[in-house]
Amino acid sequence: MELYKLPRYSYFKLVNDPQVPPEAKLPDLDKTYKLINIDGMYSYCLDENKDVYHFVAWADVEKVNNDSIQTIP
Repeated sequence: MELYKLPRYSYFKLVNDPQVPPEAKLPDLDKTYKLINIDGMYSYCLDENKDVYHFVAWADVEKVNNDSIQTIP
C-alpha cells in the first residue's frame, strides 16, 4: 500500500527503503512510524523517539495495528 493511502495518524512499517529528501534522516525498516501528514510529495512522520522522518508519499508501507505497539505521541 502507498503511504498516501493511509489515514492521518496511522502507524506503519516500511516495506523497502523509500526515497527521502536530501539531508533527511535515513529510515530503519525495523521501526514503526506514525504518519502525521503529507504535504506535496513528502510526508511528516514520527518514530517512537519523536524523531522526524520525511518519506515520499508513494512509499510502499504496511499498516500496523496500533494495539500491538507502543503509541507514538
